[in-house]
Amino acid sequence: MLAAAIDPLHAGAITPPIHAPDGWYLVKVVDLWKDPIMTETENTKLHEDVRRALLQHRSDSLSDEYVHRMLLKENPVIDKKSFILLQARLGRKFLSPEKYAAWGMERTLAALKERPNPDSIERYRTNILVTMSNGKFLLGDFLDWEKTRDLYVRLDTKSPNAYFASVGAACVAHGAR
Repeated sequence: MLAAAIDPLHAGAITPPIHAPDGWYLVKVVDLWKDPIMTETENTKLHEDVRRALLQHRSDSLSDEYVHRMLLKENPVIDKKSFILLQARLGRKFLSPEKYAAWGMERTLAALKERPNPDSIERYRTNILVTMSNGKFLLGDFLDWEKTRDLYVRLDTKSPNAYFASVGAACVAHGAR
C-alpha cells in the first residue's frame, strides 16, 4: 500500500494521507534512487569495461613509447610545403569554418608559391611529407593511412598550436611505423 502511493512520486513530493492497518502516514520523497542494487551481470560488464579501458591505455602507452624510441633513431624532418597542405586539408575536415578562418589556414596556403588547393591534395600524393634516416614518407602514404583510420583519427583542436602539433605528431608517428 505504501509502495503504490510512493512509486509515482518525484523528489520533494508529499503523499496525501495514507491509511494503513497500524495508522495514518504522510510520506515525503527526499531523494530518488534508480536501480540502487547492481546485478551480477551489470557488475561483470562494469569490471570488463574497466579492464578493457586499462588494457587500451597500457597498449597506447607502450605504442607511444615504441614510436618515440624509433623517432629518436630516425631523425624525422617534415617538408614544410606538404605539411602546410596537409594541415589545411585536415583543417577543413576537423575544424569549424570559423576556426579554419581564424587560424589563418588560407593565408598560410596563399604564402606558398604554387598556392595549392587542399581539396586537390590527391595531385600532391608523390610529394615527400617526412624524410627520415631510413627513407621517405610521401603525402599519399599519409592520406591512405588516414583514410583507412578515418573514424579513429583525432586531432587536438583546442588551439592552433595544439592542432599543428597534433598533425605533426600524426605525420611523424605514422612515418616511423
